[in-house]
Parts: sequence; structure tokens; C-alpha cells
Amino acid sequence: MVYICKPKKFAHYINVGDNKSMAQVKAETGCDIILNSFLFDTAPCCNIKADGEILGLDTYIENGVEKAYNFKGYAWNEGEIPTFTAEYDSKDNFLSCLALVDNGKPEGLWYDEKGDMGGSRGRTAIGFKADGTFVLWCAPDGRDSKSVPEMQQIMLDLGCVDAL
Repeated sequence: MVYICKPKKFAHYINVGDNKSMAQVKAETGCDIILNSFLFDTAPCCNIKADGEILGLDTYIENGVEKAYNFKGYAWNEGEIPTFTAEYDSKDNFLSCLALVDNGKPEGLWYDEKGDMGGSRGRTAIGFKADGTFVLWCAPDGRDSKSVPEMQQIMLDLGCVDAL
């Protein structure tokens, strides 16, 4: 499935404790599209921030100092359309995952092929075209599932200049 639009609003909806279905969230917010925002098993993957609050920050230790990984992702303040950056602290909101496309070129894919990103499965990718058009691409599990490199090529073929 591919959904392409010019977004008017981009937001995180924190559903912890509410346990609302995606249909309920969509009805409540009036959003055209919703997605599961790269959260799995109630734990954020990569770096994620909503309304100034860090919900997940993957870190490593370098010379005894804890540092955040510089995952690329989308950063925005309320009322703005996201921009692609590695600066999770530059805006009130940040959504990251494995970068697929940056500046119109394929991003180097670093992930554990035997881990949770490996193989072919149902996947979701988001990206923007140069004119600000938003692209949401989803594939189901099963016969139409995709690998990460296949997903990257699809986002390039759809004309995305950046994508996760």
C-alpha cells in the first residue's frame, strides 16, 4: 500500500495507558493517516522524542561518558512539517529508525541481518519528496513482504529524498 499526500499536521500521539485502537486514535485526532511510530513492545526503538520529552534514547559509552547515537530521523515543533536530521535535540519532536534515503541517495544500511531487521517481512517506511509530499509505504507479512534493501529501493523509486 502506498499513501502519498501533502501533510497539514504531523504529531506524536502517546497511547500508553489508554490502549486505544488505531481506529479510535484516528477518529479522535481527525488525522488522515496514522502509523505505529516505530515503537515495539512498548519500548521505543532508536531515538524518539514527543513534546520535548525524550521517550527513548539509544546510548553508548565512550571514554566513560554516555552519548546518544546519532540516528537520522525527522524533527519538528508543533505546527511544522518535519525535517530530516540527526539532531534529536534540535526540535520538540523527533522520530528515528533505520535511515533508508538521505539527500536523494541510498543510505548505507547498517543492521544485523540475523536480528529484528533482517529477512523479509511486513514493513512500513515513511519519507518525503523534494516538494514536501509525504510518502507512507506499507507491505504486509507473507507473499508480499520485503527486505530492508527492497524497501530502500521502493522509497527511491517513489522519488523520496529522505526516508526511514
